[in-house]
Amino acid sequence: MLAWWKPLDKLLRGDLGVEVKQSSQEIAFPVGHVIVLTIVLAFIFGASIGSFTAVSAKDTSQGWQQLLASTVKAPLLFYLTLLVTFPSLYVFNALMGSNLDIRAAFRLLVAAIAVIVAILASLGPIIAFFAFSTPSGLGGYRFILILVVFTTALSGCLGLQYLLRMLNRHANAEQPTSVPIDNRPSQEGSPEIVMAESTENRTIHSAISWRSNSSVWSPAQAIFRVWVLVFAIVGAQMSWVLRPFIGSPDREFTWFRERTGNFFQAVAQVILDVFAGS
Repeated sequence: MLAWWKPLDKLLRGDLGVEVKQSSQEIAFPVGHVIVLTIVLAFIFGASIGSFTAVSAKDTSQGWQQLLASTVKAPLLFYLTLLVTFPSLYVFNALMGSNLDIRAAFRLLVAAIAVIVAILASLGPIIAFFAFSTPSGLGGYRFILILVVFTTALSGCLGLQYLLRMLNRHANAEQPTSVPIDNRPSQEGSPEIVMAESTENRTIHSAISWRSNSSVWSPAQAIFRVWVLVFAIVGAQMSWVLRPFIGSPDREFTWFRERTGNFFQAVAQVILDVFAGS
């Protein structure tokens, strides 16, 4: 059982399974395996945020329906957002002149989402604790909503830091050292001189090739910064499209709400209502 979680544990520790093949770096962790683990962890996060309605709804059956809906829709939130925003990453990648391979970019994004979801799942017991201990009603609903928004934003920031740290790790990789010229033998034409010159030429060529590959990551960092902002905005609105996740205690259960307003208006209104005491 522990072996099943090993790829995710390696990702959390910053191990992308990078392999060096023909002077290029290839990210080699099992993407399919990690996606499955991410879906399982998203189920846990979804169940934690749906638990508020499960314990506070007047109609028990509707409470459990909301719990099921939140559990199922949580992984959809992350991967539908990835599906919507990934084409923009490809365009940004081309515009910035980056040679970052699109497969490597996709693997990095899967790793970042896995980290974000792992953080959210780890905070799931805390959210569930407050869901069980917070009084039912509109006030409790608003508190849980703000708590979920805060934890999601925190996890997104940590996921961004993880992504940039992985990019920096490639950029700051140790470069090979060259053979000192002063240590060459003084005899011209000797076998030692030929070998030293050959070794030096290979080393210089390797260092230039490495720097050429490393230079890719500077524009890549700018690309991912912009893309993460796009991902956050689209993800927030996607959560609004797929709502309800928590379930309002004064409304009947439904899998999806009607399309009105947007996520940012709704959260701003909730915060204003909390401070206004209405």
